[in-house]
Amino acid sequence: MPSDTYLEKLFNSQAGQSETYNSEFSDPAVITGYGSSHIRKSIQIGTNKRAFNKAVSALSSWDVHRGCGMKILSDNPVVSINSNVLIVAPIFLGHITALCRVTGLTKNDRHWGFKYCTLPHHVETGEEEFLLEMRNDETVWFTIEAHSKPSNTLVALLYPIPNLLQQRATNDYLKSMQRILSRQEVP
Repeated sequence: MPSDTYLEKLFNSQAGQSETYNSEFSDPAVITGYGSSHIRKSIQIGTNKRAFNKAVSALSSWDVHRGCGMKILSDNPVVSINSNVLIVAPIFLGHITALCRVTGLTKNDRHWGFKYCTLPHHVETGEEEFLLEMRNDETVWFTIEAHSKPSNTLVALLYPIPNLLQQRATNDYLKSMQRILSRQEVP
């Protein structure tokens, strides 16, 4: 695991950088080529407003990410537009660092979510969206959708490893949310 000093320096170096994607990535048909990836997974996580609110709290505070064993460094403890986040994720015998910026936020009575996109110090170029939905039948669903492609030739040559890591991260986010919602509340 990198030192906190190194991570803070890396985080601060990316603060003024532009995102490495553009809005065309919102259309999965546009992300093509060797190593490109589109993942969309959705699971039911609860059945009432209380479950929805607990899920919003976990997602908005980065606890879902932390529940995957990831270290989070953000300029805001709560997900908000233009917040930058550095994610340190364990892989194999080491870790990977990923820098992103929150570029979209959805908030209403039945939906809560956010979208972040990659910054220059990221192995991929793309975006990922996390969305909670309470449907009319009161079921609560958690959906993750990611669009990405390699940020450089070296990453493309490692195909399919980056795609497998993204799939694993997506599954880990879903499992983390399920674990959080299965914990009993202390009265």
